[in-house]
Amino acid sequence: MARPRLRCASAVWAYLAGARRLSAKVLRAADGQTSSVKGPYASAWFAHRDDGNTVTHVEIRGPDFKGSLQGGTKSLFRLSSGGKRHRRLVITEAPIDALSVAAIEGIRTDTLYAATGGGMGPGTVQAIERLLGQMAQCPDALLASATDANRAGERYAARHAELAAAAGIAFERLAPPTGTDWNDVLVQRRPK
Repeated sequence: MARPRLRCASAVWAYLAGARRLSAKVLRAADGQTSSVKGPYASAWFAHRDDGNTVTHVEIRGPDFKGSLQGGTKSLFRLSSGGKRHRRLVITEAPIDALSVAAIEGIRTDTLYAATGGGMGPGTVQAIERLLGQMAQCPDALLASATDANRAGERYAARHAELAAAAGIAFERLAPPTGTDWNDVLVQRRPK
């Protein structure tokens, strides 16, 4: 929480808007929710938060670095349009992919975009189950698995389908139509 926030014209903003092709609207939304902040060496820090909005884990991604802070517990990176009730949950593996789907969709008001940070440990599964439990009250609730187009992504999507079925919620697989992940799709749509 002590890290500087995202700002236009910063090296981090240039990396996310330039190399990653994320829209200013999405970057402002992430900054407004302090989901993403500036780290050293043009790195973006993506916060995993629990249901109480406490930061439990931080993923780091920059032009020359990919990793996370030690000592945290993965939950979910979350981005929404600001609404409290969501009927649709989109789950990706990486925060940049969650932001990419949000950019492609124009940040849908009915959707919570989330990322697991790759694997799905007990804290991540519990966070997903709690969200699905809240969404189950909505008759048109939907879990959309937007994991990578590879073997691991298909395994995660299958697990997401199981979680949706257990909660009584509809499931949809959003496989990237090109490339491996949703940032690949976004970069191809928004060439330099």
